[in-house]
Amino acid sequence: MVRVTKDPEKRKQELIDSAERLFLKKGYEKTSVSDIVKGINVAQGTFYYHFFSKSDILEAVVEKNISVLMNKLLNIAGIKNVEAAERLNEIINILFRYGTDKDEVQAYMHQESNIFLYDKVGKMITARLIPILTGVIAAGMAEGRFDVSCPTETAEFLVASLVYMLHQADIITANSRRRERMRITIELCMSRVLRVKDYKFELQF
Repeated sequence: MVRVTKDPEKRKQELIDSAERLFLKKGYEKTSVSDIVKGINVAQGTFYYHFFSKSDILEAVVEKNISVLMNKLLNIAGIKNVEAAERLNEIINILFRYGTDKDEVQAYMHQESNIFLYDKVGKMITARLIPILTGVIAAGMAEGRFDVSCPTETAEFLVASLVYMLHQADIITANSRRRERMRITIELCMSRVLRVKDYKFELQF
């Protein structure tokens, strides 16, 4: 049998894809390193060449998903024929849906024992998100829709508010009265902080 040698980065991506499929199908706890390597027919040594542990590949799975999310947000932010306020509205909605997703990977990350990973992911998202929101806010200023002095700091404030909200279990719970009150409050805060003109934010939490 001829041994197939692949580019190390391609093999690493195959491992990540295999892990993601299994985490979503079986759950993180019930998936073993053996399961992951069997999914692409490689030896366990190949796994440990690229990753130290199963939690290490979980972080890579999360990184992959964050990259997909950020590319989606960048595409929305870059739409030229949609005004900035609408783009910002949609970006916030997508972020909230992402943060409240209940798939196996998200559920694992939200466990108290994994607070370090959750915090790391939060910082990862924040670092990439602030420049995106800054650009949209600056576009809204150029349109005359937003009236702010410091677009970057305004973006930081909005991101901090969203991160806080997604850390509160009673807010992210479906049909929560507090969730509805927070939605109304975020809409009002966005309108006032941005001093938006002739536009009403309508968030879908």
